[in-house]
Amino acid sequence: MNIAATRYTEECTRLVSALLLDVIDNSRQGDISLAESIGLDIDTINMLYKLKPEQLHSLSKTYIKSKVSSAAFGIDASTISNIINVAADESEMLDILDQYIIHGASKLMIEKFFGVRSTQFATRKRILGVTTNNKGRKKYISDNEKRDIYNAFTETDEQDERRRYLQVALKTNQSLHNVYVTIQEIQDIQLHQRATAAKLHTLKGSRKSPLNPQSNQTKRYA
Repeated sequence: MNIAATRYTEECTRLVSALLLDVIDNSRQGDISLAESIGLDIDTINMLYKLKPEQLHSLSKTYIKSKVSSAAFGIDASTISNIINVAADESEMLDILDQYIIHGASKLMIEKFFGVRSTQFATRKRILGVTTNNKGRKKYISDNEKRDIYNAFTETDEQDERRRYLQVALKTNQSLHNVYVTIQEIQDIQLHQRATAAKLHTLKGSRKSPLNPQSNQTKRYA
């Protein structure tokens, strides 16, 4: 990209970013005429409210890069709405990530659910002012607490696993670390029990098989 094209991209990015800020300000005051004039619907406006200024600039730049070859400048409502959707989803995930850090999620959980590395995790904790004293994590969780955690986990209809763990932590007043460890422990036990039951069922079936000459004798001592 040459200097002229770069300058064009930068200026247009600022223009789109400023336009979206005006859409937000006007809409909050009850005037959605500007939003409607460029083809943005109510759902898209609501998603715009969730975005931070740097995200508005970033999505504006993404939009302009997709349109930089156009001879005439105009707003493509479909394209920019799709970009806003993506940005809103990313913003929501960042909010959930912050909640995970605040509510005592471990590095393992952060890496598993968000793909955030240790250095990024530590930086985010400093930004949020979260100390590293493992506050809220108990070395021992009572059976009643485990039961409450598991019941809350099975009762929620949330399909997204990240939100599900967060909901359980808030409902039971336990750290996310405690919730995750408890659920994993119970699920491991259940998996082992199912495997054992399946093995016993197979063995029981083999004893009853007419192809097994010792089946009747075995049955008498069962």
